[in-house]
Amino acid sequence: MERACSSRARPGRWDLHALGANLETDQQALAPGGTIAAYASDGDPGRPLPFRALLWKNATIHFVLVYLVSPEAHRHAVRDLTTHLSSGALCHSIARRLPLSEIIEAHEAMEAGHLNGKLILDVP
Repeated sequence: MERACSSRARPGRWDLHALGANLETDQQALAPGGTIAAYASDGDPGRPLPFRALLWKNATIHFVLVYLVSPEAHRHAVRDLTTHLSSGALCHSIARRLPLSEIIEAHEAMEAGHLNGKLILDVP
């Protein structure tokens, strides 16, 4: 698996992801006082949270619906993400990289749900 950075961020402080399928693993890896920023649910949307485990971590779950975020917040997010990616403080796992000409294969790989990381399409 490829990493889209040269170093790792301080582990466990923030975890930005779809809340659901890996919730138990995420709450175990989360640092005390850490925050989970959730933008979707890839599991059962009615699933109960591991309340006690998150409570003892003093965890925060921040729900993010990007369509409702203000333009100013979008600009700040782009600035902050660019800074962290450029410095190597933010890592993304890249499971596969395909040329745009293989868009059908890319779509099928995403539908299969077996990728452990992001699928990147190279656009010429």
